[in-house]
Amino acid sequence: MNLFPYNPRKNQIAIMQTIKKILNDEEHLVFESGTGSGKTICTITATLEYALENNKKIVYTTRTNAQQRQVILNLDRYVTKTLI
Repeated sequence: MNLFPYNPRKNQIAIMQTIKKILNDEEHLVFESGTGSGKTICTITATLEYALENNKKIVYTTRTNAQQRQVILNLDRYVTKTLI
């Protein structure tokens, strides 16, 4: 996961690999994990890498403004890491 902007914690690499496999296999995934486990960044990283590799677009929806801000902050870290 080259785009992951942090040092991955336990199980985060496995989560991202699972998401990419699901995307490659065109299957469905229900993903639940505790608060602070890195669900947002793992999902963004895996789907962004898949989208870039396969010339796809991402539509990311959230229920709350706080969740939208979290996605924007994570994308900002990705862009910063990519440009440095």
